Amino acid sequence: MSGGSRGTSAKPAGADFIFTLPERVADNNEPRAMWAKKLRNLPGSGAFGINFTLKTIQVPVRGGTASNLAVCWGNTVSKDDSEWSPKKAGRPPRKQGMALDVLAEMVSAVRSTSKTAVPWIDLQDWYDELVSRTIFEGTNQARDFANVKNGLLKEKLIRIRNGKVCMPVG
Repeated sequence: MSGGSRGTSAKPAGADFIFTLPERVADNNEPRAMWAKKLRNLPGSGAFGINFTLKTIQVPVRGGTASNLAVCWGNTVSKDDSEWSPKKAGRPPRKQGMALDVLAEMVSAVRSTSKTAVPWIDLQDWYDELVSRTIFEGTNQARDFANVKNGLLKEKLIRIRNGKVCMPVG
């Protein structure tokens, strides 16, 4: 799962690339991927990434050795725009991916002003933002939102509690 842009108030639309690393995992040997999504009218579409694992190594330090992690890079991978999702290796439906991107932006905005570990976003605010960006159009907006929300819940890409939604950390 990604946590959105860090250390900046800029929105992703202002970036040439967005690099996404997965959150920490219990086993450093678990294969993961670092993704770079192309933006801003750059040639090509979609995202590209490289698989990696972390390996514990001993490094010399003054007075002995210390443990550190080294990145072991693997093969490169790519996806087109309809497949791109740094949160999960599988291919989410297009609207689910777009809804997750909007939620990630909202979470990032909350994180920049709050110190809470897992920011919770009001479900109605998320829905309103999706409608304002015309991700859901027409007379079936509420039904489409419910379908996307339920699909994301089923895949465990979001959690809902007391009318609020979050993107789980682990």
